[in-house]
Amino acid sequence: MKTRWTVLACALALGCISDDQTTADDTGNAANSGGTSPNFEYLFAAVGEVDRIEFMHVDKSDLAPVQTISAPASHVMVFSETQRMMYTLEGEGDGRALDYGGDDVLTDLGKQALPAQPTHFALDRSTAWMITGGTTLHSLYVPISQPVDPTPVSTIDGTGHQVVIDDDNNWVFYSQPDLERVAQFTLNTETGELTEMDPPAAELPGENPTAMDVNRHNNLFVATLNGSLHRFDIGLDGSLDHTATVAASDGSGTGNETIGVVAHHNFVYAINRGDDSIAGYAIDDDGSLTLLGFTPVGETPGSGLIISNRLFVAGMDSHALLVFELGLDGRLTLANTEPMGGPVTAMSHASFSNPAHL
Repeated sequence: MKTRWTVLACALALGCISDDQTTADDTGNAANSGGTSPNFEYLFAAVGEVDRIEFMHVDKSDLAPVQTISAPASHVMVFSETQRMMYTLEGEGDGRALDYGGDDVLTDLGKQALPAQPTHFALDRSTAWMITGGTTLHSLYVPISQPVDPTPVSTIDGTGHQVVIDDDNNWVFYSQPDLERVAQFTLNTETGELTEMDPPAAELPGENPTAMDVNRHNNLFVATLNGSLHRFDIGLDGSLDHTATVAASDGSGTGNETIGVVAHHNFVYAINRGDDSIAGYAIDDDGSLTLLGFTPVGETPGSGLIISNRLFVAGMDSHALLVFELGLDGRLTLANTEPMGGPVTAMSHASFSNPAHL
C-alpha cells in the first residue's frame, strides 16, 4: 500500500511544518490546507531495559500501539522526512536503519558501525546527509531507502555534544561544552562538504553548552550545564546574533542538568533534571524570551517531543511518557501519563495520510 508522505520527522522534537503546509487543528490531528485527506500523527519511542522500539498512533493525548520492534535501546532516533526510513544511534556508536514499508510496519535492516563512535547525529532536510558528532564531526551519505554509507565525505576534528541543522538546510551547529562554544559550519547539500564558518563559533565564556534546538523562525536555542538557556537569531549568512539569556531551571534542585530543548512555533521549553521541571518561554519579536513558568515533571525527566499541540516528555524513573497539552499561551497542562514498561531513551515523529491500520 502506498502512503502519501508529508513531513514531520525531527530528532528530539522540532516543531516542523511540511512542504504542503500541514497545520494542527483543535482536535490534535493535523489538517492539510490543500484540502486533501487529513494527516495522522505517529510517535516512535526507544524503550530501555526491555530493548524495544514502540511505534504508536497519536490520538489526541492518547497513544495506540501499532508495532513493537525488538532492538537495542537507542539514545538518538530520527524518522526520515523523505525516505520512509528510521535511523537510530545505539551504544558504542552503532547505527541502525529500519525501513517503513507503507503498511504500518518497520523492518529492521540491521545495525552498522559508524566512524568514530558518534554520540549524536542529525539528518539534513533532504535526508541525503547524516551529520554525526562526538569526538569528530562527520558528514555521511544516506542512499535512498538504505543504511547509511559509513565512509565519511567530510571530517572535522572536535569533541562535541549535539548536532543541529537549521530549517533552511544551510548551516550546521555543534555544541562543544568543553570549549564553551557552539561551532558553526556551512553544509553543501550537493557534496556533503562541511566548511568552518568565519567566525568559527559563537562563544559562551564560562558556560558549557549541550542541548540545542532550532525553529522555523531561524532561532537557535542552546541550553548549558550551568542552568541557562540562550537564544540566538540566525542571520541570512548563518551568523549567530546572541539576543537573550534566561534561566533553564528555577534553582530549587541540586543541579542544573538541562537535557533537552524543544522549540515550537512561538515557544521554547527547556527540560531540566536539576529541579525536575520544564521551563517554558515565549519567543518575543524583539529578541527576548518571556517566562511562562516552571512545570514539574516528577523525578528524572528525559527527552521531549512536540506533536501538534502536545508535548511528550520521557519519565526516566517512572517508565512513562508524560503528555502535556500546550495552551494557546504556551502554558502546559498534564493530560495523560502513558506507561511504557521502561525508560524512554529517544523519540521521533512522523505524519502521513491514509495509514493502513485505520
